[in-house]
Amino acid sequence: MKGDRNKIHKELISLWEEQNTKDLRVEQLIQLYTNAFDALINRSLPTLSSITVKVVLDRVLHEGSAEYPFFSQITLEPRGLSLKALIQKNTTIKIDELKEGLSYLLVEVLTVIGSITSDVLTDSLHKAIMQINRENALNVKEVQNLREVNDPKISLAKKRGER
Repeated sequence: MKGDRNKIHKELISLWEEQNTKDLRVEQLIQLYTNAFDALINRSLPTLSSITVKVVLDRVLHEGSAEYPFFSQITLEPRGLSLKALIQKNTTIKIDELKEGLSYLLVEVLTVIGSITSDVLTDSLHKAIMQINRENALNVKEVQNLREVNDPKISLAKKRGER
């Protein structure tokens, strides 16, 4: 049964990624996935308690950390997952590995929430993910600021007023 759920979630996430992740910089990719996780969390909270949602996120992060060591940089905050550290330390993570890991994380969160709710939330969670698109991730001020922290040329130019 879990295999069937995983397959459906994997297909949905694969389609979503196909439509939204091409040619994104690391910062934009991370923002896109952040938006997707936020959508899942926000959609889950009216039905599940915040404690349950956090337990699900913690479990999935823990289970995936052996295969994706960069999960240790992802933190649980009161409002959900924070992927900021992945942007700040992106030099050690290959973009394909990042996409694979974050895709795994989305699929597993969908699977666990689906399992504990007997798939009552599955359709609405799928819709919430599909409403998140690449345009949401392209112009986020916070992402632009983090990009500047990672790129000394941009930071120096900004300090000099050359921007």
